[in-house]
Amino acid sequence: MRFKSSFSRLTKIGQITAQMVGRGVAGTLASQSKLKTRVEQAIILTEGLSQLKGASMKLGQMLSIQGQDLLPTEVTKILSQLQRSAEPIEISEIRSLLVSSLGVRVNRISELSESALAAASVGQVHYGRLITGEVVAIKVQYPGVAEAIDSEIRILKGIVKPFLRIYGGDFQFDEVFDELRFVLTQEVDYLVEAGFQKEFKRLIGRDSPFEVPTPIDDLSTSNVLTMTFMDGITLDQLLAQTPSQALRNQIGLKALTLINREIFEWRLVQTDPNFANFLFQIESQSLKKLVLLDFGACKRFSEDFVAKYRQFGRKMIENDVKGMLEIGVDLQFISPKESKHTQELFVKMCLLSFRPILQGGVFDFDQTSFLKGLAQASFEFVRTLRHTAPPKDLIFLNRKLGGMYQLMRSLGVKLNVSDEVRPWLMETP
Repeated sequence: MRFKSSFSRLTKIGQITAQMVGRGVAGTLASQSKLKTRVEQAIILTEGLSQLKGASMKLGQMLSIQGQDLLPTEVTKILSQLQRSAEPIEISEIRSLLVSSLGVRVNRISELSESALAAASVGQVHYGRLITGEVVAIKVQYPGVAEAIDSEIRILKGIVKPFLRIYGGDFQFDEVFDELRFVLTQEVDYLVEAGFQKEFKRLIGRDSPFEVPTPIDDLSTSNVLTMTFMDGITLDQLLAQTPSQALRNQIGLKALTLINREIFEWRLVQTDPNFANFLFQIESQSLKKLVLLDFGACKRFSEDFVAKYRQFGRKMIENDVKGMLEIGVDLQFISPKESKHTQELFVKMCLLSFRPILQGGVFDFDQTSFLKGLAQASFEFVRTLRHTAPPKDLIFLNRKLGGMYQLMRSLGVKLNVSDEVRPWLMETP
């Protein structure tokens, strides 16, 4: 598969737009429900974006995750298909990209795998070997991705707004799209990612259950990232080995420790929840190292935000409804313009989401009743919103938290979450 040029990409987006507008008009003429129309438009959007890669596909992936609390289940289920691995581009094009980016330095790469180890929306990773014999992973960005971000987001912003307004309300989504643009622009600069890799490696320290690849600076550019190759098995490979409950819980505990440190200690969160960003090094049915990959979508949080976020958690532990609403408004989790009923639903949803911490004792992540109850509470809350757009500080944080929960669920972790999280919330910085 070859990557589409900027012109052909914009032409394709124009075709998607025209098809969606046509579907909307047809739905109106047929007097069908707004939901049915949006579902049909979601199918058009998903099929179109899956062929594009780059900013368009990435934005669609983000919408499928961030939209879970804003869109009907029928729509997010269709959009979630964009989370699947992308089809890699041809090796000949990858070789050309390496030469144009690295110049004569490419001669230091003596071996490059014909097939990609992984392919995503903005680039793909290949196994490589240097002339020194060192084994490396080489991440190569698709051409034109960075340059197309602004124009594609501007067009796609108009496409997806009808989805976000399906329940009505006076929402302002400019900050949301600004945040998406900021993180996506950061994600396509591989030198920025290399910097985050180094920072995480420093924060984690030497004697740690976590491991991070080391970037090779003189073989890295803004669109090529060469790093040490990390051994380990994927989540699917781990589950195929039928790991013991003790090992599952051990991994869950390390993952929970990691997210707590990211939020409350480092205030730096790797926000991409893709399971492919973890590798597991197992010895004698015990976790030796949890390998962390892909640091493009990291986000820093201010000391003020983290302090208030911690305080919000305390208010939930104390069942202080008034305090929850005050801090919720301050953090823009909910607008003070919302009705009393909507505020009550907000409190209900938050307390339910906090149940693993509030209930104490061992929490079984594999249970379905909790997720069903939370999904219903979120749906009821969102349907009544009239003034609250998604807070930009929560867009990617919730993305990470949701991804970590799904990791725990896939592993079937059974863990005393309360004992692990409460100390981070009650601690005074």
